[in-house]
Amino acid sequence: MNISIQKFLKSPLVKIFLGILICIGIPLILNKFALKPLFTTIGLEETVNRCIRFILNLLILMPLLYWLLYNKLEKREITELGRKGFMKDMLAGLLLSAGTISFVLLILALLGYYKIESFHPQMSLIPLFIVMISLVFVEELLFRGIIYRIVEDSLGTNLSLIISGLLFGLFHITNESMNIQSFIAVMIGGMMVGIMFTYTKRLWMPLFFHFGWNFFQILYGVTLSGEEEFKTNALLKSSLKGPDIFTGGKFGPENSVITIVLTFLIFLAIYWLSFKKGKIIRYSIKNRTS
Repeated sequence: MNISIQKFLKSPLVKIFLGILICIGIPLILNKFALKPLFTTIGLEETVNRCIRFILNLLILMPLLYWLLYNKLEKREITELGRKGFMKDMLAGLLLSAGTISFVLLILALLGYYKIESFHPQMSLIPLFIVMISLVFVEELLFRGIIYRIVEDSLGTNLSLIISGLLFGLFHITNESMNIQSFIAVMIGGMMVGIMFTYTKRLWMPLFFHFGWNFFQILYGVTLSGEEEFKTNALLKSSLKGPDIFTGGKFGPENSVITIVLTFLIFLAIYWLSFKKGKIIRYSIKNRTS
């Protein structure tokens, strides 16, 4: 291959563009214009249709395309999707997300703002689990596997945290009831899972934290990022009423000042651990030209 073409393909912006086009774009287009009509034609029930499509397309095809693209383009082993550290990262992500949202809701309950009214065990959680993990995987592959990782290698960890955090906030800007406080909350959340990637150099901890963050809010019966639709799948029927600054208002408890402070403290703690272990990548001309 021509040297100038090789240099062009190694450009950070080109690698990000190709990643979005091939790893994200192709599966999403295939899902909408091929698999969905095909499975509908053969008579699959909508929920089953959606779950099978998401498993085949988002959880199998998408990581396969990612592996093929960056293995060829960057000539390296794709360790961020490797089996090493999977169980440890998965448990850490799930426990930390469950503990964080549970702690926030405990504080809100002690303040008299959050109340559990009834318990509703239901099978609808199984397809919800599949859909939720699939959608979170898409976001994490895009924002951490492609954008964050490539920008960090080029511009260093600190700039990558800020850039990917801002982009993650902008990605959610169309959510119902989004405001400045919500944008800050989502941006800090994006930076928090970003530093998890820096600390582990794998997608699993940020992925399962992100999944757990969404899933446990649904289980607790609270509004998720301004979206009310998931409340029908709640394990607990609950109410959350009080000052918006504490409850998060219509956006939900992740918009609460308690959540913002707690997630920022978690971000600082993981950043400090990453710094102590020498995992923070500093910006240099060498990064930019490599």
